[in-house]
Amino acid sequence: MDIPQVTGQELKNMMDGKENFVMVDIRKGINADKFWIVYPNKILTSLDGLTEAMQGVPNSEKVVVVDAVGKRSNVAARYLHLKGYKTVSRLSGGVDQWAKDGFPVGRP
Repeated sequence: MDIPQVTGQELKNMMDGKENFVMVDIRKGINADKFWIVYPNKILTSLDGLTEAMQGVPNSEKVVVVDAVGKRSNVAARYLHLKGYKTVSRLSGGVDQWAKDGFPVGRP
């Protein structure tokens, strides 16, 4: 099963267009504390905490999964798809690539 990827520009367009979706950031600890994508409807969790973190999020909700470099997001997105989430994608290159491409990030 191939999980669709969105580019940084596509994600920025979704955010700027006020498209309704949930961002799931599966980075924890130092990776999550360096910088992050600022988005109001975001869940920060680990792979281990994904099931619990998604409680209350309808499976009809559009979900974009992000991680540091785009590897673990594939695992998380596949898991969510298998759990019945209909529209799941992941950020190509992760938050690191997002920042390298010059898109805005929050910092401590």
